[in-house]
Amino acid sequence: ANWNYNTNITTETSKIL
Repeated sequence: ANWNYNTNITTETSKIL
């Protein structure tokens, strides 16, 4: 669950950058 959460944060951050 935590791994999936971190992956989602990375994806969202990539969209912003």
